[in-house]
Amino acid sequence: MITLEKTKWNHVEKLCGRIPKVDYEIVYPHLSLPMTYEPKHWKWIERSLYRVFRSLKGENYLDLVINTHPETLYVDADILYVHDPHMLLQGIMPTKASKSPLVWIYQKSCRSILNKLREDFKVKTVLTNSSYGKAFLSENWAIDAVVVFPPVDVDLYKTILHAEHCEPWVVTISRFSPSKNLEMIPEIAAGVPGAKFFVLGSASQRDRHVLMELKTKSRDLCVEDRIVLMPDASLTEKLEIMQRAQVYLHTTLNEGFGIAIVEAMAAGLVPVVHKSGGPWIDIFEKKQEIYGYAFETAEEAAQDVTNILNSKALRQNLTEAVAERAQGFSVVRFRSRMASIVSELLSNSPQG
Repeated sequence: MITLEKTKWNHVEKLCGRIPKVDYEIVYPHLSLPMTYEPKHWKWIERSLYRVFRSLKGENYLDLVINTHPETLYVDADILYVHDPHMLLQGIMPTKASKSPLVWIYQKSCRSILNKLREDFKVKTVLTNSSYGKAFLSENWAIDAVVVFPPVDVDLYKTILHAEHCEPWVVTISRFSPSKNLEMIPEIAAGVPGAKFFVLGSASQRDRHVLMELKTKSRDLCVEDRIVLMPDASLTEKLEIMQRAQVYLHTTLNEGFGIAIVEAMAAGLVPVVHKSGGPWIDIFEKKQEIYGYAFETAEEAAQDVTNILNSKALRQNLTEAVAERAQGFSVVRFRSRMASIVSELLSNSPQG
């Protein structure tokens, strides 16, 4: 594994409950600079990492290079696994129109980078984590990506499937980030007076303002006593809350996939998700009230949550189908799918 900064394995263990096996971790701290997507940074990073990977492959140290985040840092690789296709365009092309010559030069540089990326992507094996992502890449990049659903540790969450789930609690697991649309949660909570809402997830220093904004909005809507914010909650804390909760709420619009949704489904919570992106297309298969509920407005979400909390029979009927659906995204299925793709690539390579 090659990273820009040393992995905090103790933090990984706290959040995930286990440490994944990594034979070698190669750290290049001199590449740790602000990722601003400016052309000068792209060129410098790409050139440096390109040399690293090519030299290792040239010496036969590496049979295959997999880039798991080409949308944030593009380097030469055999397999590109795109998780958030929107980020391939986001932040690269300026959104504000301007007559400034400097902006024009910048836009021209960005277009040059985008064109290079498109051409490079077309000769690689491009994977994406959802049918939604595949459609986006096809429409915007003319790339025929292969769908590989991400691995979800459904066996871990299945251990609390038959827990009591006795509290009128609603759980959201998400990064505290502006892109996650978390400001909708106080609005939904205002429409479900009897419920308590828990928001768990990582919070970077850069996005701490999201926490403050959530607290402010909760006070303004008089629901601060029913919204519990838990930044950087441990796996133990997460499981303790999930085994008592009944509903999982996911507010992100156009989410690429939504691993936390599947985790909650495996644990026996009924999901209520925004009617867009991978959650609606891939997890729900565009089916309403079969694997959960999909909403478009805060009012719809509040009504869905209320219906679920008020009907034990409804929850029981949904739980079995929801948990069974979650098994389709297991680690075992991911490994099998990836092994097949990697084996085919290696067998067709010159060294293979």
